Amino acid sequence: MPTPAPEDRSVLTLPALPPDRELRYGDHPDAVVDVRLGGPGAAQRPLVVFVHGGFWRPAYDRVHVRPLTAALADAGWTTAAIEYRRVPGRPDDTVDDVAAAIRFLADAPELAGTCDGRLVLAGHSAGGHLVLQAAADPRTPPLAGVVALAPVADLRLAEELALDGDAVRAFLGGPARERPDLDPVRQPAPATRVTVVHGTDDAIVPLAVGRSYAAAHPAAALVEVEGGHFAVIDPRSAAWPDLLAALSGPEDTSTIVVMGVSGSGKSTVAAALVQRLGWEFAEGDDFHPRANVEKMAAGQPLDDEDRRPWLRTLAGWIGEREAAGRCAIVTCSALKRSYRDLLRDGHPSVWFAHVTVDAELLRERIERRRGHYMPSSLLESQLAALEPLAPDEPGAAMSGAGSPEVVADGLLAALRGAGRPSGGG
Repeated sequence: MPTPAPEDRSVLTLPALPPDRELRYGDHPDAVVDVRLGGPGAAQRPLVVFVHGGFWRPAYDRVHVRPLTAALADAGWTTAAIEYRRVPGRPDDTVDDVAAAIRFLADAPELAGTCDGRLVLAGHSAGGHLVLQAAADPRTPPLAGVVALAPVADLRLAEELALDGDAVRAFLGGPARERPDLDPVRQPAPATRVTVVHGTDDAIVPLAVGRSYAAAHPAAALVEVEGGHFAVIDPRSAAWPDLLAALSGPEDTSTIVVMGVSGSGKSTVAAALVQRLGWEFAEGDDFHPRANVEKMAAGQPLDDEDRRPWLRTLAGWIGEREAAGRCAIVTCSALKRSYRDLLRDGHPSVWFAHVTVDAELLRERIERRRGHYMPSSLLESQLAALEPLAPDEPGAAMSGAGSPEVVADGLLAALRGAGRPSGGG
């Protein structure tokens, strides 16, 4: 059996500034929370309550996650890294502290305006165990999500594997079988979305432990990433985007649907948006079934029956990005309210960017266009079918007569004005 590669622990000693604020949730010395304020967009996102690892031992504390919280702040998240009592053989003190800190942060007036008031729990290693435990604890207030990074999620299995020697027995003060109430894999499934992110080369908490939790709680998402135990908290690692995606739920993502009739400049405006935001992009026309393409190329307008399967496919693509917590941009004519309702159904991230152009300029653009299957003869049918955005639809209309860059900037201003996430996706 090959010897595992040495774990890269360098993230623990990366330089990081002290937190912006230090709050107290109790009277004992460890009842402390380090708050780091997020950059642009943090006020529209949940507070990330982070619980550090260290196998519940007193030698490890919240200081070693400062590089992580600094990187999360740069990515637009306000964080609260909690400390807790780590006394061997007194696990209830530890669990009680985590519960008390979460309840305190849910209503802390000092955090007003720094986040949107919701909480996402995140924790690494033993901290991953503690956030999964807290998610199943009836004392915990409602959560927007839980992200467990390389968690010690199955205490019996961790004990059998002798993780960090006697870590589990030292924490519990006895065998794991006597405390199923503190074993997340044996607790009820949390009433919120749960994502476990685990390195495939983790030599400290093997991937089998994360897989055990996912098997016990099938609703939990298991994201297996390349790397070891500390890759999942290292902003320099290839796993970092997976952590950011796990933190984001559908409510924390934006899908910009650039809409309008043929020739309005949807693709060029979308390209300008992608250049500014770096989000994933899809050209809606690429999702048309072959029969639709052939029909349009023959000069025949599509009817609702033709469009419905196409729109469902696009809606599925949007849903996949939402589920992964990824922001995206897609072009789609989305001419009718009923089409837009189909794209929005179950997808709260959708925001429509309607690029409007007068009919004469549209005809000129289509006549100059080469290599596209949509003939200019179909423009009139599109204009007749177009239903502008209604006041109750999320989105904005912007004239496409200017440069794509100017149009994109105007749409981004409207997106941000609506309080939608517009940071890195």
